[in-house]
Amino acid sequence: MSSATVGAVVAARRPAHPVGWLLLGIALSLTGTAATAQYFVYGLLVRPGALPVARYAVLYQPATTFTALTLIGFVLLLTPTGSLPSPRWRWLARVMAVTPVVLVLVVSLVGGPVDPRYQALGGPFDLRGLDGVLLAANRTALAVTVVGLVAGRPRPWSGGSGTPAGWSGCSCAGWRWPRCWWGWAPLASCSAWWSGGRPPRSCSTWPSAAAW
Repeated sequence: MSSATVGAVVAARRPAHPVGWLLLGIALSLTGTAATAQYFVYGLLVRPGALPVARYAVLYQPATTFTALTLIGFVLLLTPTGSLPSPRWRWLARVMAVTPVVLVLVVSLVGGPVDPRYQALGGPFDLRGLDGVLLAANRTALAVTVVGLVAGRPRPWSGGSGTPAGWSGCSCAGWRWPRCWWGWAPLASCSAWWSGGRPPRSCSTWPSAAAW
């Protein structure tokens, strides 16, 4: 809900900035994760055979989750300027972008046996119900998304060159805003600033929204 709300506000007010659309994509991906979980649990465990293609919901559920994680990685990489920190990040961005697509192709082409009980109880990260190529593909996709999240993690910032236009120095536990947030709550509380409104009061010095 938070990513969808903030994403809708940012995308409506700043449509050229990719973070708003990425947040909406995160919300859509997580909705797909929840929907596929309910679908295959009912179609394979509660009333086996009651729903068509329930088996594919098990196979595609990890891909929806990894897509959400990939989009979170892009939010970290593209905040706050809307572009990568430098050209040397392009290779990582390309690998992150192609990973969910390759995983979906592998799942579609390979198929294979699957035990839905593990994902039903342990969630999309419990891959013990998969085997062979499917297991290897999902583990590889998980590793790539984790690398992307770690690479895009918040970094200390001391100001200086490379400061985005309108930034006069942010004091937020010593981190560059919005890279100083670890969850969605700070981002949600600052949605007014992202959308061009008054900046929040949680940091001592903020850029003017008009300049940014």
